Amino acid sequence: MYNCVLFYYNFRIRRQNEIIENCMRTVAETEDIGIETIAELQSNREKIESARAKVCYYIYSQLFIILTVVLT
Repeated sequence: MYNCVLFYYNFRIRRQNEIIENCMRTVAETEDIGIETIAELQSNREKIESARAKVCYYIYSQLFIILTVVLT
């Protein structure tokens, strides 16, 4: 009888350990995905800021040309 009880609790402990290990793997995978996502978002932000700066430069340079022509 005592052996059956020990077997049962050992089984439960092993099962709980498996669940915890699976959870830890999931957390680690989620963290990796989060890190990759943040890096990709940062890269996209830099590209967008660069494109915005180029567009602003182009608009201001065209506006300067128009104002130069109009005011001369």
